[in-house]
Amino acid sequence: MRLFTRSHRESSVRHPIPALVAGVLCLALLVACGGGSSVRPGGAPAGGNVPATGSAPATGSRSTGAAPSGAGAPSAAQASPASGGTGGAAPAAAPKPAAPAAAAPPKNLGKVAVVDAGTGLIYVPAGVALAKGYFKQEGLDVEITAAGTGTDATAAVVGGSAQFATASISHVVQAVEGGLPLVALAPAATEYALAIVISKEAADKAGVTLQSPLADRLKAVKGLKIGISSPGASTDKFIRYLATQGGLNPDKDLQLVPLGGIGPTRAAFKERKVDAFVRSSPDPEAAAIMDNGIVLVAGNRGEIEAMKGFQYTVYLTTRDFAKQKPDVVQAFVNGLTRAMFLTRDKGDEASAVYKEQRGKNVEAAIWNESWKNNLPAIAKDPIISQDNVKVTFNILKVVEGQEVKIKYEDVVDPSYAEKAKAALKDFKP
Repeated sequence: MRLFTRSHRESSVRHPIPALVAGVLCLALLVACGGGSSVRPGGAPAGGNVPATGSAPATGSRSTGAAPSGAGAPSAAQASPASGGTGGAAPAAAPKPAAPAAAAPPKNLGKVAVVDAGTGLIYVPAGVALAKGYFKQEGLDVEITAAGTGTDATAAVVGGSAQFATASISHVVQAVEGGLPLVALAPAATEYALAIVISKEAADKAGVTLQSPLADRLKAVKGLKIGISSPGASTDKFIRYLATQGGLNPDKDLQLVPLGGIGPTRAAFKERKVDAFVRSSPDPEAAAIMDNGIVLVAGNRGEIEAMKGFQYTVYLTTRDFAKQKPDVVQAFVNGLTRAMFLTRDKGDEASAVYKEQRGKNVEAAIWNESWKNNLPAIAKDPIISQDNVKVTFNILKVVEGQEVKIKYEDVVDPSYAEKAKAALKDFKP
């Protein structure tokens, strides 16, 4: 089943808040009614944001028991030494040496499913935590899959087929505004790290290059067919906001084409069924090299002043799950925190382990350039900043044309991140 019919799709692009909530509720109902093991509608395999270079991204990855690195492993149980009797009784026979103390078994909090909206460089912490054994160290058996869109990832959590998801915080905002009890726990990317890729033919026709003023580059998208993941998604909001900054009317001057995951998006761009697309790294860099494109505007370049500090992707769950399983939520955030600290202190190592998971077939030059471009945006602190959320609310106000009426605490529960940061302050990756 497709999430959007043609007429629904068109109206959804004009009214993204109802579209997201309706989409989430529909998909949640499908999951609850046994609509299949895939979190994507229509039974398509889980996809993601890995460039289409000849192999599918790793999905359904599970911790393989690799020895975790760093401090914090469960301590061994300490046994009391045997002691001989004292007093007037006859001396007892020398006691046998005590058996070695058995190591305390690691805590077992069971299996949890995590659904990322994609597989690009805006979903790094959980992938690194899985690869390094940090979740296993916290007692969690974690499986990560990629859904293709934030709407699908969020729906998996609402429907109960996943306990956690990674998606744009705007999905949480819209869900809360629509009465769904979602909550953001920790950041994944702390800048609006998306990019607009345009074909060289379209750029030449518009008379723009990478050296053109930002205002001219923004105006160059007028009238183009632009691929987004889905209506109401962060890709949709990104291009709409930038269009307004270029003096355009998104509803009249843009032709937005929902394409779902990165596979169909890259194929449509390569075949020139669309003139441009919006996505996160490493796909823009790959399309520029492999598909004769230009990265026209990128949120991670710092050239869009109003977007600096935008809280982008977050790890989310439901408030009900957090209430029922606070130990699981804490363990999950602890694992994320270790991964963030590794990225902060040993970025090259984090890049290598994440590439092994999500970018095995990405050319080294493309990966390295993408990592360099996005490293400033990858979360290195587990607490979602109130200032960053304020920037997000300001951007959403422009895109939606109305104030965000909910508050930081309605969207974010920072308590797990605060505990993790305090407990792991001496953690050395």
